[in-house]
Amino acid sequence: MYTNKRISKDKGIIILSIISVIALSALIAGMMMNKEDKPGISQIVQLDETTASSVSDETTVKTEEKVAANVEKETTEVSTETPTETYEIPESSTQEPASVNAAPTSPSFTTNSVLLWPVETNDVIIDFSMDATTYFATLDMYKTSDAVCVRSEIGSPVYAAADGIITANSYNEEIGRFISMDLGDQYELTYGQLKDIQVDEGTTVSAGDLIGYISEPTKYYSVEGANLYLKMSCNGTPTDPLDYLNYGE
Repeated sequence: MYTNKRISKDKGIIILSIISVIALSALIAGMMMNKEDKPGISQIVQLDETTASSVSDETTVKTEEKVAANVEKETTEVSTETPTETYEIPESSTQEPASVNAAPTSPSFTTNSVLLWPVETNDVIIDFSMDATTYFATLDMYKTSDAVCVRSEIGSPVYAAADGIITANSYNEEIGRFISMDLGDQYELTYGQLKDIQVDEGTTVSAGDLIGYISEPTKYYSVEGANLYLKMSCNGTPTDPLDYLNYGE
């Protein structure tokens, strides 16, 4: 009887041991399954890094898009507020520039043209005379005269009697400082007994322009006194300037 009880007790222990082993095996299997299902620490860290990188990239893209949008907005505002001005090139700028040494426009003078009085008076003290002789007080002699002498005051202004181009600015013992002017069409005027001449050779002047001042008379006109020597010629032939002056005015 004791033997039977002992056998029964041993069987119970064996069965209990088997059950314990099975339970322990099941527990271990379950733990293994849970380990496979759940990511480890390294996987979690990697996931966090991937997520952070994705978020960073997304943030960078959004930031770049925002900056680009702001730049485009500012550019649009600037272009709206301050439009770019455009300039058209004047037609004249496409033309050849005038040459500094270009020949001046040729003046014109005809038999019907009128001269201005070059000085303030019209007191003629020596007449033009090529057909007969006239008296020269300083020389105390009679001779022909290819010019007229108009009494004036020393320092009085002398004006251009017509439009023209200055062809000479020189000195002569008889008429002192003088200038010659091309009036065009072979006409020429010479103004003598001047000082402080205001024009140079090649200068284009208009009627009424200041050209100089009356000087002291040369020794050839000391008796007659200060005067303007005015000589006119056409094609080299002396002509009376009084024929072109409003002598009665």
